[in-house]
Amino acid sequence: MSATTVRQIPITCNGHTRPDGIPMLREGDTGDWIGSFIGHKGAVWGATITGNAELAATAGSDFTAKLWDANTGAELQTFEHKHIVRSVDFSSINKEWLLTASNEKLIKIYDVTAPAEPVKVFNGHTGAVKKAIFMDAKRICTASDDKTIKIFDIDSGNCHFGPIHCMSYSPDGEVYASGSEDGTLRLWQNTVGTTYGLWEMVNV
Repeated sequence: MSATTVRQIPITCNGHTRPDGIPMLREGDTGDWIGSFIGHKGAVWGATITGNAELAATAGSDFTAKLWDANTGAELQTFEHKHIVRSVDFSSINKEWLLTASNEKLIKIYDVTAPAEPVKVFNGHTGAVKKAIFMDAKRICTASDDKTIKIFDIDSGNCHFGPIHCMSYSPDGEVYASGSEDGTLRLWQNTVGTTYGLWEMVNV
């Protein structure tokens, strides 16, 4: 998939991203301030929190991602990178995994209990990676300055998309279907170029 480049800037919005390097935690219903996480030395570009609200993670322009105790605000771990970190995401399946995306053009998975080195590193983008999320236990989805969105298989590290072997338009020309070696059939809207539907092959 491709799209025009979207410019990303640090903003202050309900405590999620702050240009002063101090991410804030707020009550979701009222917006009331709960606490701040102090430790970054530059703008914070991304933040996330675990489903049980026990841990938080932030992505910083100081070339680090940080893990925090969401209850006390204590800094638990620092994950060093070689460029600005733009995005962090926790896995809802593997509770110990933290996903980072950065201007290194790399996507990394860290084990928060052993943060010295990433357990997985994915490459394939030619520009800074602005966002990376866990899709499920097997795949991650990434968005980059290279105008592409990619889906990677976690186990193999390969981009999930395979060669496209067939394609056909609908009679009215509004949508078209593509069939791929990755076991998927996709419908696309011709006017906006986005996925209209997805069918995956299931082994039974």
